[in-house]
Amino acid sequence: MPALHLAGALEALAALAAALPHRRAALSQLRDTLLHHDVSPFEVNHSGVLGALLQFLTGGEMESECTEGDREGESESRDLAQEIAECEDRLRLFLHVFAEMPLVPDDNEWSEKVSSVGAWLGAGALGALVSKVNACVSHLEQFPVRVHDLPARPATSALKFFNTHQLMCDLKRHPTCTNLKQWKGGVVRIDPLALVQAIERYLAQRGYASTRARDGSAAAAHSDDDAASDDDVEDSLATPPHQHPTDSEHKLEFLIGDTVLPYNMTVYQAVRQFGEQTDADTDTETPLANAGIWVQTHTIYYRAVEAGAPARADAAASRKGKGHTTKLSSRRKPDLLWNEGIVPVRESPLVVILRSPLITGGEVKDASLPALGLLRALHALSRHWHTLYHRAACLPDHRPLVPNSEFINAKLAAKANRQLQDPLVIMTGNLPPWLKKIAYACPFVLPFECRHLLFHVVSFDRERALQRLLEAGGERGAAAHDERVAPRLDRRKRTVRRRSVLRQAEHLMHEAAHTRALLEIQYENEVGTGLGPTLEFYALVSQELQRADLDLWHGSENFKQKPTSFGGEIVKSQPPVVTDRSSDAATRLASSVRDALSLDEDRSPQPSDLEKETSIPSPAPDATYVTWPCGLFPQAVGRNARASHLSRVKAKFRFLGKFMAKAVMDSRMVDIPLSVSMYRWLVSEQRWLGLSDVRHVAPELWRSLCRLRRVAERARLLAADARHTPDQRAHLINALELDGCPIEELGLDFILPGDGCTELRRGGRDLPVTAHNLHNYISLVTHWLLYEGVVKQMEAFKEGFESVFPLANLKIFYPEELEQVFCGSPSGGRDQRWDPRMLAECIRPDHGYTAESRAIRMLIDILASYNREEQRLFLQFVTGSPRLPTGGFKALNPPLTVVRKSLESSLDPDEYLPSVMTCVNYLKLPDYSSAEVMRAKLRLAASEGQHSFHLS
Repeated sequence: MPALHLAGALEALAALAAALPHRRAALSQLRDTLLHHDVSPFEVNHSGVLGALLQFLTGGEMESECTEGDREGESESRDLAQEIAECEDRLRLFLHVFAEMPLVPDDNEWSEKVSSVGAWLGAGALGALVSKVNACVSHLEQFPVRVHDLPARPATSALKFFNTHQLMCDLKRHPTCTNLKQWKGGVVRIDPLALVQAIERYLAQRGYASTRARDGSAAAAHSDDDAASDDDVEDSLATPPHQHPTDSEHKLEFLIGDTVLPYNMTVYQAVRQFGEQTDADTDTETPLANAGIWVQTHTIYYRAVEAGAPARADAAASRKGKGHTTKLSSRRKPDLLWNEGIVPVRESPLVVILRSPLITGGEVKDASLPALGLLRALHALSRHWHTLYHRAACLPDHRPLVPNSEFINAKLAAKANRQLQDPLVIMTGNLPPWLKKIAYACPFVLPFECRHLLFHVVSFDRERALQRLLEAGGERGAAAHDERVAPRLDRRKRTVRRRSVLRQAEHLMHEAAHTRALLEIQYENEVGTGLGPTLEFYALVSQELQRADLDLWHGSENFKQKPTSFGGEIVKSQPPVVTDRSSDAATRLASSVRDALSLDEDRSPQPSDLEKETSIPSPAPDATYVTWPCGLFPQAVGRNARASHLSRVKAKFRFLGKFMAKAVMDSRMVDIPLSVSMYRWLVSEQRWLGLSDVRHVAPELWRSLCRLRRVAERARLLAADARHTPDQRAHLINALELDGCPIEELGLDFILPGDGCTELRRGGRDLPVTAHNLHNYISLVTHWLLYEGVVKQMEAFKEGFESVFPLANLKIFYPEELEQVFCGSPSGGRDQRWDPRMLAECIRPDHGYTAESRAIRMLIDILASYNREEQRLFLQFVTGSPRLPTGGFKALNPPLTVVRKSLESSLDPDEYLPSVMTCVNYLKLPDYSSAEVMRAKLRLAASEGQHSFHLS
């Protein structure tokens, strides 16, 4: 019988031109079928209901109509606005049926409906539909996996194999090329992991890249009979160059058959993929055992790059964004915003996602793509549902309707993990095309750990990806014993002084951020070098970037003064003189807002639950560092800011972009707690920011704006009430109050709250806020705080970041996941403790201690009792960084090793402090007499033993 229900639902859904009740009936029938009938993925796939539902959510032809860039004139704009409104109506109808959400954007009973929001999270009809569509994806997908049969220690064995084998290649001038010399050097032995562009370098060094003159005389220094020895070949092609030529620098291009080879492809991959022996797309390939590829002679043609030829896309990709900056797209109209106060229309994330194609290009084809398209639409609805409802902007909870974990597809995740853990795939760059395409189009189908691995593979060079694979597989120790097995990572060591670490860091990043070299730091007059000092360098620079005197972050001015002041105050400290009645009302309002903003100077503010979960250690009273519970966000800069100030701030954000990108490239951690709203800029969601995002920048300001918004909403309804005359409507609007105080008497003007100098529009300082323009004031505050006031800083940040690798590579993550990418494992709340069982599993006792030793058990108990400040101090002391890597203690590499500190028998261990070797996470712990003594010594060592690296 389920097939009958599906057929009925399909017929109703296909009739999208019918009246709204018919659509609701079709959706309701589909919902009831999924909830009350056991429908198999096979039945769903063959009923056509997936395609009909996707067409309903996306609007069918809307995508092709709305992506044209030649819409002009008011009529076209109205048509577009109408299409968007119709799209949002359909989405609200869908959510009404599948998630019991309101049908209209401003339902008056919204508060009653959201009171039960926790009851439907992750459950109900929407969750059942997500589960069913995910099952359909698993049933349909046929994405290939390239598997290699490797022995134990696969990464080490494979790397050793490639280091001892070479490909036999016959270099020939292409038949169509007449202005280059013919290669006469015979068969060339090439390192299989060398890049194609290494062949160009080899030929250029021998004069084969220079074209002949028109009269036929050779312009090259060598004759056609020049040959190269095998030793020269091995020296030239054994190691790929670290500096990749740009498009314009390439003089030769290479072909196998009729296929032009990408410069950044390994020779092994080129031969496997384009040579006569091609089995790269089979389910199983065993190149280590198959001798055919190693005994055959492979013909590679070369020819001159035509002058004025268009740049090759693969070469552009190989630069990883070096020297390439793309300004953030901005369609704002500064004249209307500044002169008239007209805020640009905010993009709807749902409409943007539903309009965009799932996969661009035709290289990835699979029967599961329509189901994945529907799953993407459902994920967008689950995540961005609040943008469909006006009142949702002031809701404190915007959790997804269905948890993100419900969208993970176990089958695709298993395939991706298997592919990413294959060392041959990593070493040869031979990822199947579908993996990156699907991961970036539908990141929700893969868990964070899988996407994190893929991100490193597609963003950075092969040596870094292989190093991570060796460490993840526990093969780092094996690689260290044999130089031939270790990845060839160029290291660049620099010595810095602690006193001016920020200024030196700016010079270092300008010099080395864009290179592939691994940056290592040593401090002047200190003997320590390696991982520990380098991690501490990133932590110290992170702290320096949070200095209030740099004026980089929202609320910096308040931290220069006293900790009790807050940048979210929107009521002037000295309101204008008013009547007695209004004075009392204004006093009550100021008191109410002051309480909400924690501005009462006679008491210490009580942290909220959210602050307890996300707060970071507060600075001392004389500290000059900006710390917000919700994270850091750039300080808005107004139109009237001094050019010198703007230039200095942009330079700092340009450096910040380089600094954070280099940290990720080198697998280091920064300790800069950024706001989720800033992370949304990093994944190109800045056009989606709205009032609800203010709570991630200034929570108290957001609460105040929400209170004012309720007044502005009443003013809007009164202005549209046709039952009153214009004069009556104006009188009623003027009479609106907030907590008994008229809006005009709040003493507000069009200045960004908490700033005092950033005007929201021309002449804003002299323009009072009234009930009539209150809605415009709220929109301008939101737009300037989140977008207009920070766009220049974020453009500079992107410019710096993209000099290291493309910022677009971060789109594989949710904005809230980027803290793990940049800062390592989340540090949790102030009261979150380490689990003793986890500590016992991750700590490696050695040299005098075992897992049963009394000192080890005491250490675990002490560490498990630490609060967050103590955890950060301990980690800084032992590892050099106050944060754990992504994955926590389990991901610490090398593992935390605790050994017994050697002392003479006559000496009392209680008189000695523990010491560390941060480069290998090595703690030398005396065998103390009691837990109290151990706790005190650890605290003293962690507090006083930092910021210096000497012999212990």
